Amino acid sequence: NSAFAFTISRFEFVQMRFYYLRNPEFSYDQEAKWNGTQMRLAIWTITLEVIQEDPWLGVGTGSAQPVLQEKYTEKGFNLAKEMKYNNHNQYLQQWMTNGIFGLFSWLLLLLLYLMLAIRSKNWVLLFLSGQIILSALTESVFQTQSGVVFIAFWFPLLLVASNSMISAIGRRASEG
Repeated sequence: NSAFAFTISRFEFVQMRFYYLRNPEFSYDQEAKWNGTQMRLAIWTITLEVIQEDPWLGVGTGSAQPVLQEKYTEKGFNLAKEMKYNNHNQYLQQWMTNGIFGLFSWLLLLLLYLMLAIRSKNWVLLFLSGQIILSALTESVFQTQSGVVFIAFWFPLLLVASNSMISAIGRRASEG
């Protein structure tokens, strides 16, 4: 708690990030310098508008970026349009793309990995699950090849390792 307060009080850029979170001030046609917090808040505001249009089913796989581009044009958010920014939040990305059912599926998968990691005492899987959960707050991790490969490779590998460890412990317990 005191380390957190110290960090905020000593570093101006951290203070500014928290300021922008508390006071989201942006104009979509603004050509001024954007910081990451302002940019994400602006994108998330637009994403929530898209979600409101069809919260149950979403816009569909493959339609998320074109819909965002259309909204960027509508709002005059030229920088985001030119840079083709995605949602920068995997939770909002899932909800916008696949609706509430897609979001709940994503959350269920994360919860499953956390429960399996804790149950098997696989601290590497627990750490990686926590890392994905936190990273997904500010990045659309499934929108990049590296995010998909990371999750598709490491999570199943660590699950197999966890199951092997559980089986070995069970065998030792039954033999002893």
